[in-house]
Amino acid sequence: NGGGDVIDLRTPATVPENPRRGDVDLIKSQGGTILPDDDPASYSGNDKLFKDKNGELRAEWTVGNKDALQESDKKAMGKSLVDGDYPKNSKGESYGSLLLADYVGYMPDLQYIAAYPPEDRPEGYIREAELHKAGTALRGLSKEECPHWYSIPLYNSEGNVIGEYKVGCEGHYDTEGLTPEEAREVIMRGPTW
Repeated sequence: NGGGDVIDLRTPATVPENPRRGDVDLIKSQGGTILPDDDPASYSGNDKLFKDKNGELRAEWTVGNKDALQESDKKAMGKSLVDGDYPKNSKGESYGSLLLADYVGYMPDLQYIAAYPPEDRPEGYIREAELHKAGTALRGLSKEECPHWYSIPLYNSEGNVIGEYKVGCEGHYDTEGLTPEEAREVIMRGPTW
């Protein structure tokens, strides 16, 4: 590990003695649910967890904690958050960078996508549910059946469709008829398209 600290993300067998906790009131104000303190399943390693308003597990200590942010995210935070929360559009939908979700305490309804490259992927917002649904539809398709690229709607901050966002499949692994060791080797080499 290069001499660095190893972080244990497993569920501990017992409740940690001195877990990292967070601002419970802030978490609740963002729609989060506090998990029981006496349940080892409420921890990941030494971090106390909570369920965000979307049902995702997150570490308590990161919510509202600027020290938990990367330097690049700290710079973006000032321009994209309002009082530590994502801004809301006229429909009440939150929008902003997914990179700030641990700090805010939940993923925004509309997730910011930067233009890269501009001609292929214009700047705007996507909805995680649409991305997940489209990606799930491709899983299990053979390399020959898969279109390899698909599009989902691209939105502005008001939630109005402004175009399409192209997304690539996750690639394919041909492991049929292989032993577990051979399949592991194929997966380690990476997917094919």
